[in-house]
Amino acid sequence: MSRQKSIILYTLDVLLFIAWCVMLPYSMGFFTYVGTPNMLIFVGALACIAGMWLIGKMLSTGGRRVLVQVKYCVIISLVLLAVTYAKMYIGQ
Repeated sequence: MSRQKSIILYTLDVLLFIAWCVMLPYSMGFFTYVGTPNMLIFVGALACIAGMWLIGKMLSTGGRRVLVQVKYCVIISLVLLAVTYAKMYIGQ
């Protein structure tokens, strides 16, 4: 893989990670006035994770770091989703 393509893929990975970091709390209702979760934005956050996974598979060297990042993003997403919906149902 050429160096230029590798730099472009790493840049896309960073942008997807930033988008995931912004979308996940918003989808859980942390940035909204009402505090209700938004599943459409959560699906967008999962799409960011899928994009990071795809980039990790495309990178020959350094792809392992991206795949480890994806693993932790998935774990954090699922934990926050569980906590958010548990709070929602316990609060009712």
